[in-house]
Amino acid sequence: ATSAIPLAFPAVDYWVNGVKDLCCDGGVGRNNPVEVAIENGATHILLIGTSPDAYPREEVANKVLDIAPRLVEMVMHFFEEDAWEEKEYHEQLSKLDPVKYPPIKFLDIYPEKDTGSALDFSNVEQFQVGYDYAKANYPIEIVEAFLAE
Repeated sequence: ATSAIPLAFPAVDYWVNGVKDLCCDGGVGRNNPVEVAIENGATHILLIGTSPDAYPREEVANKVLDIAPRLVEMVMHFFEEDAWEEKEYHEQLSKLDPVKYPPIKFLDIYPEKDTGSALDFSNVEQFQVGYDYAKANYPIEIVEAFLAE
């Protein structure tokens, strides 16, 4: 159970203090909880973009099965944008008072080319675009060096 992509993996039973919870992969919001990471003492944050920069207007049938996926995409996009705003806000606070708001190292991985909806599992090409971009621009050596700083 992660905060990756909703419905990507089967739900799992998770036991806490003898009580069983059913946990599902993904979340509609807060998939990149920068503020939570900062509040918990993170010194390095790796941000990975998963949604397009903007959603073009498109015709959507007036049926719940057509409206719901579009709504989920939009909500996920807004929360993802919040992560970058939280990053920028912390960087501004850090410039004003680096003692109270210690600088945090950020590594952004965000494909320059639109990869489409993270929920469109039928479009393998969009995942390949994002994967290829990350692999070409952020090989493991760069990520390891970032984390070692």
